Amino acid sequence: MKGNPADSEKIRFLWLDAARGFAALAGMLYHFRDYLGVEDVFRFGYVAVDLFFMMSGFVLAHAYGDKLQQGMSIGRFLLVRLVRLYPGYVLSLLIGAAYYAAKIALRTDDAPPLADMGAIMAQNLFFIPNSIDGVTPAGTFPFSPASWSLAMEMIASIAFGMVIWHLRQKVLVLLALLAGMIFFMFALRFGSIDIGFDLPHFGAGLFRCMFEFTVGVLLYRGAARWRARSVWLTPLLMLCAVVPMFVLAPSPWASAVLVVVVFPLFIILQPQREPQGAIALACVELGRISYPLYLLHTPLFLWAAGVHKMLLGTDPATVVPWFGVGLSLFVIGFSWLSARFFDEPVRKLLRAWIGRQSAVQARWSYG
Repeated sequence: MKGNPADSEKIRFLWLDAARGFAALAGMLYHFRDYLGVEDVFRFGYVAVDLFFMMSGFVLAHAYGDKLQQGMSIGRFLLVRLVRLYPGYVLSLLIGAAYYAAKIALRTDDAPPLADMGAIMAQNLFFIPNSIDGVTPAGTFPFSPASWSLAMEMIASIAFGMVIWHLRQKVLVLLALLAGMIFFMFALRFGSIDIGFDLPHFGAGLFRCMFEFTVGVLLYRGAARWRARSVWLTPLLMLCAVVPMFVLAPSPWASAVLVVVVFPLFIILQPQREPQGAIALACVELGRISYPLYLLHTPLFLWAAGVHKMLLGTDPATVVPWFGVGLSLFVIGFSWLSARFFDEPVRKLLRAWIGRQSAVQARWSYG
């Protein structure tokens, strides 16, 4: 299935970048809310993951759909995806693992066995959730808890390169409907769409990801016919998509409206003209911090809480909201620095290395 000729690779979809940044902030505040003294706010931040899944389908279709159609191998596609995702992911794993390694070095009472850490890391390095019973720390991705959704995205990326992009429109619609029905059946059973982060519900979370990812691909295929003429419509829809993450209480009905109506409308109705000037710069910077902010906020929380307890001998909950405010600001700054001075340079080096390897292979192929 070919992409949209009207959508060139130069299109950045800057409002999607901005939405990614706001959604990552919502996810961070959702996890930090108890330390901000606002337990009744930021409780709906988990729907940020649903927006991420849907935008991923749209953006991957835009960036790689035509390339796959023109002969890009699945191996090459997955290598490019790994270059994009792996540096920041490994950084988050190392920060989280270093926290538990410090516990071992300090011989704290709750220090995990080194063998357990090795077993967990051996799985997580390959985006495989920890499935070994009885190991500590517990969880599917205990060093980087938010990475469960990244594992889902890798599965979706493999499915996209091998199958999804090559399906005809009607078949893709049927696939989305089937995945959506199963996903919402699980959501009704568990009382929430917030599923997939733990091992018992990991399989259900796959249907959450595949439904929203496939919808994103479908939205891209129709995007050329649905560009917004008004410069204000897209940012207004973005606010409708992200503001509920910060202010609404968790609700199955609100979740359904966002996932089925609001998110798709925002994603497909991108403007004919991208924002310019300061607004464009703000969108770029929000997009820049989104990935590291999403992955790093939980490992950094582990360190902040642990250091606070060690130095002051008290729980961070005793200094609400200052602990939460200070940590939030620190995580935002650290995320920008890690993007600017680690993730982006490392990805640039890896892309250059891949380019050199491809050139060598081409010379061998043609003698």
